[in-house]
Amino acid sequence: MPEPALNDYIARLGPVGLALQQVDDTTRRRVVETVRTAFEPYVQGADVRFDAACWLVTARAPSAAR
Repeated sequence: MPEPALNDYIARLGPVGLALQQVDDTTRRRVVETVRTAFEPYVQGADVRFDAACWLVTARAPSAAR
């Protein structure tokens, strides 16, 4: 992702983003600054690069016509 997008990524996505919905702006800024330091090893120039994984789960309801 582009490095300038990192703060929004931290503040809006995942468990940190969920928790930050409940706090004031000052706390949000402090948490984002603190968490951002953990990402510094992954900042490579203008990009942030790290491994990630996700699951895609799909389902279908059984047919009622059986």
